[in-house]
Amino acid sequence: MPKPFSISIAVLPEMLQNPPPQFAHRRLLYTPLCISVGGFAFPAGFWCDFAGPLLLRWHHEVQRLIAHESRFARLVFCDTPNEVWLRRTKGPWWKASCVTWRGKAKSVVREALCLPEHVEAELHAATRGLLDAARNASVWTEDAAALDDFLRGEIVASGPSP
Repeated sequence: MPKPFSISIAVLPEMLQNPPPQFAHRRLLYTPLCISVGGFAFPAGFWCDFAGPLLLRWHHEVQRLIAHESRFARLVFCDTPNEVWLRRTKGPWWKASCVTWRGKAKSVVREALCLPEHVEAELHAATRGLLDAARNASVWTEDAAALDDFLRGEIVASGPSP
């Protein structure tokens, strides 16, 4: 049975070291990534994007939802009308929705219920995987440093992990 929510990142050293020429000047971690909701890869099974800035934004969105500072979290992708929404339910679950925009009209492609702790764990695992790959590929960019600082601050704020 597929996981209700997962984040996949292909951490290919060659791609981290040699982003497409049109993006090389940005000096950001660029690699394939997607979010799967109920086994459905979104926005596609092989979507390349700026993983570092996206993961950092996703962390902030999820933290706001956890802290009850927002009613939902929007996990957006660059240059695409696709995003994943996370919303509270009456129970202990969040509803994850794959949303595609066509102008002002939205279409929900797939939905699944997931545990908030699982979303957090997936986000942390994807971030750690990306940072490990960046270190191993000797590609330490500003977005990698910002993600690393964010994780370190979060660990200090919540105490040491077991």
